[in-house]
Amino acid sequence: MKTIIKVAMLTGMISAPVFSYAQSQCTPPAAQTDLDINNVRTTILVGGDMWWDLSVPKYEVPNGSGKHAIFTGALWIGGIDPGGQIKVAAQTYRQTGLDFWGGPLDTTTVNITKENCMKYDRHWKVTREQVKEFNENPSAAANDIKSWPGNGDPTYNEGTYLAPFIDVDSDGEYHYEKGDYPGYNLSGDYPDVPGINKAVCNDYLFGDQSIWWVFNDKGNVHTETNSEPIGLEIRAQAFAFQTNDEINNMTFYKYQIINRSTL
Repeated sequence: MKTIIKVAMLTGMISAPVFSYAQSQCTPPAAQTDLDINNVRTTILVGGDMWWDLSVPKYEVPNGSGKHAIFTGALWIGGIDPGGQIKVAAQTYRQTGLDFWGGPLDTTTVNITKENCMKYDRHWKVTREQVKEFNENPSAAANDIKSWPGNGDPTYNEGTYLAPFIDVDSDGEYHYEKGDYPGYNLSGDYPDVPGINKAVCNDYLFGDQSIWWVFNDKGNVHTETNSEPIGLEIRAQAFAFQTNDEINNMTFYKYQIINRSTL
């Protein structure tokens, strides 16, 4: 069986002031969620890596066969600052440590608290069918639709918009009680979809099943690369389609990478 993995990446650069601060002491993220709507069943982690459970491979094709096509994979991001210093955020097998932690960054201090790292050590998993059912019947709200992180917490200066959502009443805030729902384009009319502010959100959910999460490289010391942190906030989406063709054997990944530092 031929397995094809397609990775789609969207990068964005946002400048913000950089302040001196004490290094956060976030603990390693532990959340694991399976992407499993089609002929692939694979495990997604929060800390920049995926396709394993920190011990054994978890990219099973066909789903239920016990055969795993991939061991693991992770993001590697690096660059050179204006002073010529190389900065890297990357992940391998966590044998020496890690460079990523859960949660969005404070847009003012470019930092995150230990408590917020723990709060975002999770995924939000929804299906297109769940969202469609909720859109037709507001009483049918899955738990992850209710808790969907459409907006950041202003108390911690998180970004106004986090996970993509359809803002039915155009008030800029996610309230499932008012009919807002995770950002599947149910009309299929791209890119001009009423109700989504592309100037500040510029995102959608894709696939028949989607897993959304957010992580950063400022939560603690980079013990994987021993590099100075970059100041990354990464909004991630893993998704898959349930079809009758070769796409049924594929999984897809989309990253919005925001550099919140000026260095």
